Amino acid sequence: MAVTAQNLSDIFRAEVDDTVTPYLWSDVEVLGYIDEAQKAFAQRAQLFFDSVTPAITSVAVVAGTGAVALDPRILAVRRAKLASQTHPLTLTNLAQLDPSWNWESATGTPTTLVQDISVNTAQLIPSPQVDDTLSLWVYRGPINTIAALTDVLEVDDPVDMRLGLLTYMKSIAYGKNDSDIHNEVLARLATVAFSAYVLSARYKYQKQRRTPGFVAYGGL
Repeated sequence: MAVTAQNLSDIFRAEVDDTVTPYLWSDVEVLGYIDEAQKAFAQRAQLFFDSVTPAITSVAVVAGTGAVALDPRILAVRRAKLASQTHPLTLTNLAQLDPSWNWESATGTPTTLVQDISVNTAQLIPSPQVDDTLSLWVYRGPINTIAALTDVLEVDDPVDMRLGLLTYMKSIAYGKNDSDIHNEVLARLATVAFSAYVLSARYKYQKQRRTPGFVAYGGL
């Protein structure tokens, strides 16, 4: 069953004793907390690994320019391959390029993708001489922004919701500049709890994606 922002909002209000109107936190505030929490959890836990959402993982490459626009929801590129090639591209960063290499004017068959040329822009080196399609394997944030109580959450695991999203929401909710709400102690406790859970969640999801190995038995 799909989990909506309304579902998480109801749990949040029950846990912070805010179930009677007028609310201490408005619906608009709570929706903002939910959206921010889902994005923060997805980023820090590297939750969403994607190679199949075309709007994010398939990029048109135009001949004569090596610059490619990356979707702002991409957090990290883990693999990149041009449709015209058999092998994936080498992934690197600008700081790792040989400073003596005049890569800006290099043209030919791309071998490398530089991920940090500018915000949301990568660079194929050498610049391609033909149109192509770049396929990406990425960690990404949530596909959709949470803007209404009817919106469906992409983080739908019950444990992730309680120990990840809800603790993050409390960490910012208790920081609200309101004398009836502001509570440094509760905000700090929620922040610590969120950070601790993110570490275990990240390990859990990395372990799920890892290909099982084989242990050789050497006998007694």
